[in-house]
Amino acid sequence: MEILFNCKDTEMNFKRSCLLLLVLMLVGVTFAGDTTMLSPDENIKVSLTLDKDYPQFSLSFNGTEVLAACELKGFLFKDAPPLGQEMRVVKSSKRKKLEWWTPVSGKRSMISDHCMLYVIGLQEKQPPHRKLNLAFRLYDDGFAYRYEIPRQTGISEMVITDELNTYNFTGDFKTFALRMRHYSMAYEDMYKQLRISELMDKDIIAMPLLIEAEKCWVAITEAGLVDYPGMYLSGVDSDEKLQLVSELAPLPGTKRVLKAKASGQLRTSWRTFMLGEKPGDLIESNIILNLSPKSKIKDTSWIKPGKLSWPWWSGRMAIGINVTQEEAKSKSKSIKEVRNLPPTTAVMKHYVDFASRNNIAYVLIDAGWYSKEIDAWRSPKTQDITKMEPIRSKNYSVREVINYAKTKGVGIHLWVHILSLAENMDALKLYSEWGVKGIKIDSYGGDHQEMVKLVHDIAEKCAENKLLLNYHGAYKPTGISRTWPNFLTREAVYALEQSKSKPLPNCEHNVMLPFTRMLAGPMDYTPGAFDLDGIPILTKMVQGTRAAQLAMYVVYFSPLQMIADYPEAYENSADDFQFIKDVPVTWDETKVVDGYPGDFIIIARKKASSWFLGAMSDEKPRSMTIKLNFLDGRETYKASLYKDGPSSLVNREDVAVEHKTLTAKDSLKIKLAPGGGLAVSFVPIAK
Repeated sequence: MEILFNCKDTEMNFKRSCLLLLVLMLVGVTFAGDTTMLSPDENIKVSLTLDKDYPQFSLSFNGTEVLAACELKGFLFKDAPPLGQEMRVVKSSKRKKLEWWTPVSGKRSMISDHCMLYVIGLQEKQPPHRKLNLAFRLYDDGFAYRYEIPRQTGISEMVITDELNTYNFTGDFKTFALRMRHYSMAYEDMYKQLRISELMDKDIIAMPLLIEAEKCWVAITEAGLVDYPGMYLSGVDSDEKLQLVSELAPLPGTKRVLKAKASGQLRTSWRTFMLGEKPGDLIESNIILNLSPKSKIKDTSWIKPGKLSWPWWSGRMAIGINVTQEEAKSKSKSIKEVRNLPPTTAVMKHYVDFASRNNIAYVLIDAGWYSKEIDAWRSPKTQDITKMEPIRSKNYSVREVINYAKTKGVGIHLWVHILSLAENMDALKLYSEWGVKGIKIDSYGGDHQEMVKLVHDIAEKCAENKLLLNYHGAYKPTGISRTWPNFLTREAVYALEQSKSKPLPNCEHNVMLPFTRMLAGPMDYTPGAFDLDGIPILTKMVQGTRAAQLAMYVVYFSPLQMIADYPEAYENSADDFQFIKDVPVTWDETKVVDGYPGDFIIIARKKASSWFLGAMSDEKPRSMTIKLNFLDGRETYKASLYKDGPSSLVNREDVAVEHKTLTAKDSLKIKLAPGGGLAVSFVPIAK
């Protein structure tokens, strides 16, 4: 359950603020055609004008203009005139909001929803005088707006062919852009550093789009996406080279013409601009969650974040079960044979035993249980996801594995293709009856309106059956984890699974992700590679060091955190594995210590009274001094450091484990290897 606090409910003394807040909330403020909107701390200013009979806005942060004369021209419809031009202001309002709430899982245990809310009511000057509202919310760490078409005479069924937003920048700023090949692909590719002028009309730029502007950082994304297509950005090929325009994911089968359908009324998602003086400020922000609908689950006691053992990435290797010690060291089997080792009851029990021994909450039974993995992908709509094919059940019983896991205190998650599930949503009830704790849905990607609605329907149906949810082949998060907190994480990232077949992702990409993709929400990178090159019969091509893999458990936020390698890789390196066993998956506080996109990142996170720190570098070796002033100044800590070992330049799996006594007054002097990392736990010493 999402718990809301007003000012009196918090420990902080907000009594005077509450009285002022109450007055402000009761007062409606009417504006003329030009409107100046301010964040609570007044560092963000949005100026709105209707000089050209359609809304335009400019944006300033700390007194520096970042966006100028951005055009909000509304909608184009099929078989109806456009809506949003030749408008006048007929009403407007302003109020202040201050609310505290507690997420089920997150990067903070208590979140402040503090903003100024503005609503600008517009109406066409000429008949039929249709109405359109613009809603704005200004926070101290960003602002957002959305279109709202209220119920009214003359508008019933709407078929939208475009939404017209143009963003004009005051400089040719650097962007960190993810270029998509098409609208139906998953968010899985490498980022490029490009100037705004280098982005083209044909580009499909995924969000969040990070921008290094003058004296600040901006990320453009969206929040509260429910029954509407996902938004993208593109450049322009005209003389307006410092301009980006919005693009909506088209409905399938419409030749990219139709974008959305609505009946009676419409609210778009929030077009969101995250702002900060440093790029790390954006990582700490909770604006996406604050803009999203509140939790619809009353009792959330069954939602248990945790770590999850993932046999798929390691090729389902189980030494002593399907691969002998001798075979693991020889070339007696081809790579193809090992990679295609089928899941069996014995193999899955092997992973369950590993999870049980190491207090790992879950094991994921991935693709290949109800049909061959290739068939599950080729013909998802014809698969029976309620039982196993007879040929697959000879030496493999999912039900037996589930029941066995119960006796070991381990929960099972099941993989299912999203289109197979769409054909039979009742399967979720059956999975719950079996004792399954969660599902991982998978797809080829896309965030057209029908897909967005399907994902929300699945989240709701999972909640009804008390199932956790993970989404691969996904589009970006937009705050759904607040509305449906059983939706713990999703992929939407070019991640570790790629390294099974190629030397990617590279280390620059890995330290780009916290400042780009992860701004949108939880990110299932599937970390934890210990055997970086694999064994002779199953090669891998993981980039960076093992210490960097450990650091990912702090740097990358995911309340359902994968443990990707095979059991023996961990248990044969028990000292290194201890950090993964100790590190939490959800946090009370998050602080970005330092970093620059694509270069390096240092993040500290707190759980209860302990702190954890993760640092990662690109392909360059780095020496750094990390101040520990984020620690509680009243405490003395036992610090366990997991860092690149002395031979890590030639043996990337070399981790040096060191224990120190440290306080907030101390600093750590660290050397990171190329692609290196540092992971640290700080546990208070009992007085």
